[in-house]
Amino acid sequence: MGNPMASITPLGGKRRQNLILPAHRITDARKLTHRYHHKVPLQPDLFAEQNAINAWATVTVCYSGIEQAIKFLLEIQENFSSNDWHHRIGTLSQKLLREELEVVRKSYSIYQSLHNYIGPKTADDFLEEIDKGYPAWRYFLLEGGQLPTTHCGAMLEIWSALADVIEARVFGNNGLYHCARRFTICLKKCIHKALQQYAVRETSGEVIEITEDLRRWERSRGHLLNSWVHMLQHCTADANELDMLPRTKEILLASIELAKKCAQSDQDLAHFLNRAEKHDIVWSHLTQCFEVP
Repeated sequence: MGNPMASITPLGGKRRQNLILPAHRITDARKLTHRYHHKVPLQPDLFAEQNAINAWATVTVCYSGIEQAIKFLLEIQENFSSNDWHHRIGTLSQKLLREELEVVRKSYSIYQSLHNYIGPKTADDFLEEIDKGYPAWRYFLLEGGQLPTTHCGAMLEIWSALADVIEARVFGNNGLYHCARRFTICLKKCIHKALQQYAVRETSGEVIEITEDLRRWERSRGHLLNSWVHMLQHCTADANELDMLPRTKEILLASIELAKKCAQSDQDLAHFLNRAEKHDIVWSHLTQCFEVP
C-alpha cells in the first residue's frame, strides 16, 4: 500500500518539546475511544431516539476529538485565530495543510469502500454533512430533537488519521493505520501464530517448506488481503485446487479462526471477514481501496 504520510515533515527543537504533552493526550484519547467502540458494539434499536442515546457517547467524543486534533495541527502551522474558535469541523478541516488533508481523505476513502453503505464518498463530503451537528448531538440528552446522520466508525477513522498526522509531526512516526493496514497486520499475526502452533509438531524442514509455500501463495495473489479473501471464499476446496501443501491449507484455516476471534473486538475486521465470506469484496491495487468483484 502507498504511504500518504511520506510528505509529512516532523517538527524539531523547542516547538516540538512544547507540543509533546497535548499530542499524547489527543492520541491516547483516540486509542481509548477506539478500543471502547470496538469492544462495546452499538446495539441497534427500533426507535431513532434510542439509537441516538446508544451512539451519543461515541459521537460526542469523536466530534470533540476531531475538532481538537484539527486545531492542534492548525496551531502547529500557526494558522489558528480567534475566528476559528468554533465547532464546525468541516470548515476547520479545509484549513489543514494539503498533505495533512490528503491523509484524512485517503484513510476515509478506504474505510468508506469497506463500509460502502456510508453515503458520503469523500472525507470532505462526510465532514461537511455533519459539520453543524455537534451542538445538536452535544445537547441531545437535554433537548432531544432530530439529529444529523453520522457514522461512529467513520468519525473514529478520521480522528485516527489526524492522530497519525500528529504523531508524524511531533514524534516522527510515519505510519497510517487505516483499516486495511490494521487488517493486514492482524492477518499476518494470525498466520504466524498458526504456523507456530504447527511448528511444535513438525520438523524444521517441514516448517520451512510450509512457510515458503505460504509466501508463494501470498505472492501469487498479489496481496495478503486478497489472499485472505480468496481463502475465505474457497475454504472448503481441496488443497490441490488451492495449489498448496495440505498442511499449509490447515494452517490458513487455523489462522482464519484466530482472525474471527480477533474480530470479536474489532467491528471493522468482522465486517471485512463477513463480506469476504460472501464473495463481496476484494482489495484493488489500482485504487488502493476495497471493491466489489
